[in-house]
Amino acid sequence: MYPEKREVSEIILNIPQKHTQKPLIGFLYPEEILKVFQSVDLKKKDGVRDYALLHLLYDSGARASEITTLNIDYFNPKEKTLGILGKGNRYRLIELKPRTVQLLELYISKYRAKPKPQYQHRLFINQRGEEFTRHGIYRICKKYL
Repeated sequence: MYPEKREVSEIILNIPQKHTQKPLIGFLYPEEILKVFQSVDLKKKDGVRDYALLHLLYDSGARASEITTLNIDYFNPKEKTLGILGKGNRYRLIELKPRTVQLLELYISKYRAKPKPQYQHRLFINQRGEEFTRHGIYRICKKYL
């Protein structure tokens, strides 16, 4: 290193670094989760879909982007499992609670919108017959929180 630049380098290295706290990730207590579930109107057309979606998010801990890529074939009600394709194309199998399995079966059999042909394989379908986006899931979560 050049002698004249060494002084400048040392001055820069001696400047104290600013330490910032990482913000805490928001969370809900169990009683708050129950209130969210209770706020869903199951009589409305999209109520069962939203209810099943919220239960799945809570039960699986999956990211919204992972929920958007779920295919119907990834869901195995007999084994109570769901395959999730996560970050880095890593596939993981999660076990679901019986209530979540019941809700997903009900949604698929009676309340799932008729999908457009290119989205038939997707588990969650929006009102236009297209796959959910993570923004759509965000809006649903915001609606009930």
